[in-house]
Amino acid sequence: MARKIKPADPRPKTGFRSTPFKVVAVAYGDAAGMLTVDSTNPIWGGGQHLVALPAGAFVRLRPPPGVEPAVVERLKQIYLKSGALAVRVVPAAQAEALPTLADKPAAQPHRTIREVVTAMVAETNSQDREALAALVESVISKEGI
Repeated sequence: MARKIKPADPRPKTGFRSTPFKVVAVAYGDAAGMLTVDSTNPIWGGGQHLVALPAGAFVRLRPPPGVEPAVVERLKQIYLKSGALAVRVVPAAQAEALPTLADKPAAQPHRTIREVVTAMVAETNSQDREALAALVESVISKEGI
């Protein structure tokens, strides 16, 4: 006996969205589309490659760094006139700041090994710092540093 196939349910499909206070049923069967025009789209370079707009869609514009605000506004108006429900402009990624001379740390004056070791002996927490300094000085002299 062949299995009977149920007809498609005419009701819209629903999902559940959780909020801190309640669970809300959200219809997603007839949800509006989302269109994103990212920074790699040739339209930002002045090309005429408009992305096709699904009827009643939301549009996100992600312009590349350095695009004039007038270009972004013109594109926004084109999509609104084409039937977009809303057009949002995502801020362009900021280019990294170029390092300047002020950002570089000042070069430390070149010190000899003797000066470094003598400074370290002076900073030690030794009971007999003079004896330690004399010992280190004799080792440095013997090694010819």
